[in-house]
Amino acid sequence: MKKSGHKPRRRRTAAPMRRPAALNKLHVALRQSFQQLPHDDSGQGFLRLLDSNRSLLPAPLLGIAVWNLLPMVPADKSSARFGELLRSTLNLELDEAKRFYAELPDAVFPPYPEQEILESSRLLEENGGVIRGRVEVCVTNDFQQLKQAVIPRAWSVCRPFWSRILGPAIDINKYKRSWTLSREGIKGSLHLPDGVTPPHSLLLDVHIAVTPFEARTDYIIRKFPRFESCRGYVCVQKEPGRPGTSRLINERVVRFAAAPAAGTDLRLVTLDYWLRAETACLALALIHPRKAALRGRKQAAQ
Repeated sequence: MKKSGHKPRRRRTAAPMRRPAALNKLHVALRQSFQQLPHDDSGQGFLRLLDSNRSLLPAPLLGIAVWNLLPMVPADKSSARFGELLRSTLNLELDEAKRFYAELPDAVFPPYPEQEILESSRLLEENGGVIRGRVEVCVTNDFQQLKQAVIPRAWSVCRPFWSRILGPAIDINKYKRSWTLSREGIKGSLHLPDGVTPPHSLLLDVHIAVTPFEARTDYIIRKFPRFESCRGYVCVQKEPGRPGTSRLINERVVRFAAAPAAGTDLRLVTLDYWLRAETACLALALIHPRKAALRGRKQAAQ
């Protein structure tokens, strides 16, 4: 039998093309959820976007998005779709969630069903064009596990901000000293939610210090066009007198490159969104990434 020289066509799928566009829209919508929206906006557009693209988000960030949307959703039958999303994400009924929100209107994080947050706080301030943000959280995760959060490669767990960090893989449990990770800078890629700017490459100058009770990374971001300057640190501390408990501190000081036009200043809300999303992902999704990924896929299939 004569073989045909014609090769079978591969089945094409549009998913890889849709993914960056959907992630970019979702990124902007998530930042907007940290802003005060008009009272006549019930958040239905954001809800549809969130529900149809939830598999693109780490589970802790999805929980923050649902929590931010909560005050905009009416407690009636029209919110059935949101109620399903709320149950699958935070394991709460709508009336129960609204009661928690009323009792904790300034909560940094929502009440996650599979992780106890013992304490949390945030700071956001501006002085002379320099914005400083800090988020601190105390969780029931062991210090020996959680201290890997200071390694820059681990930060890529926080999609959609960090898409790629090329630093070396490190077993931080082998180190009990201070060292500079790379004198030439670590290459990475960062995506800020402005709806226009695609992910852009950057360099990270990184210094890591490890003791039996603390792991800390101080860093400077270079060659990123949106920043005139950016520095910060990620620190994980063993909680004294509380076995199996750790504290994660995430602080960043940023001067954005361009002054915002009148009425369009999103610098504070962008940094707030970035720090809270990143801290939640490092503190809650990093220890059991496979479990978080499986839960995300299960939610997407429901």
